[in-house]
Amino acid sequence: MKEILDLVNQRKEEFAKAPFFEFMQDKNIDPRKKFVWVPYAAPFLMGFKDVFSYAIFEKHLTEPIHEHINRYATEESRHVLWYLQDLQKLGFNSSLKYADVLGFLWSSEIERIRHLSYDLITCANQKDIVLKLAVIDAVEATAYVGFSTFAEVTNELQKLTKHNYNYFGKAHSRAETEQKHIHGFDEAESYLRGLKITQEQRIAAIELVECVFDIFNEFLDICLKLAKKYEQSQPLFKSSETELLARA
Repeated sequence: MKEILDLVNQRKEEFAKAPFFEFMQDKNIDPRKKFVWVPYAAPFLMGFKDVFSYAIFEKHLTEPIHEHINRYATEESRHVLWYLQDLQKLGFNSSLKYADVLGFLWSSEIERIRHLSYDLITCANQKDIVLKLAVIDAVEATAYVGFSTFAEVTNELQKLTKHNYNYFGKAHSRAETEQKHIHGFDEAESYLRGLKITQEQRIAAIELVECVFDIFNEFLDICLKLAKKYEQSQPLFKSSETELLARA
């Protein structure tokens, strides 16, 4: 299993070098313009509630580690509430007709983002505990990189907007850092490093880790394209704050 965890760390280092993160860390770009992609990412980010509540949550408790997984999944599934709060603070909670909202969420522009959420659920929905833990470790690795970066950007954004951001700010970054310790995953990871797995499990775990990182990398590529496309204007979501963003 050590080989699988080492692969996660390798892909994590590569993930941190994604062009999207270079964009987010660019000091020459107004921090308000770095989050124009956020409403378009809703199907994927909100989809984590289903990823954790449906695919990762273990309904049949047969091993002690299942309890750790369920506590972790329950906590993670609640973070979507922070995303909704930050949508409001970022100025994306405009009044839209329900039909317009549905049309947007199922539009061709964000179709692939929506499908990536389904792909992640498929990856995470594993009965083999070894495979499920491999997926969790990969997802946590992407979360650590992503939310550490977002926290740095929102630190600058807060100076301009006077808002505290929970999903994209320090609260989420801190939660991701502390998560494994709180739910006993420090011990679980040590256990996994010494675990002997079958060749079949090894091949499947490698494929799943690669799958998770491929999904997140594609998600970031789409978000970067959206950020650049709507850097100067936000046609669907209009509010005083987003109009200010467009003029900045």
